Amino acid sequence: SQVYFEDDNQDEFAVIDPASGNSLFVVPGTREDSFGLMNIRAGLTVMEGKLTIHGYMDNVFDKEYIIDGGNTGGSFGIPTFIAGPPRTYGLGLSYKF
Repeated sequence: SQVYFEDDNQDEFAVIDPASGNSLFVVPGTREDSFGLMNIRAGLTVMEGKLTIHGYMDNVFDKEYIIDGGNTGGSFGIPTFIAGPPRTYGLGLSYKF
């Protein structure tokens, strides 16, 4: 499986000059191999449901991946790519009055 970043889901292609039939430039394919991410959430509620403590971790295995690519730069042979966020984690605390 592939993840494509353009609506037509195509690989690289050449832009041809209609007058001469020569290739003007090549638009690179903007895709990446399939991947999976693991996120974890856990929490504990105490004090008769008034206090909640929770923790989370996103992208547990710190997978490098692309969330968008191509855009206008792809038409000029230099596609732009936006990386997905790295591993993030945190804690939270909430209290109900």
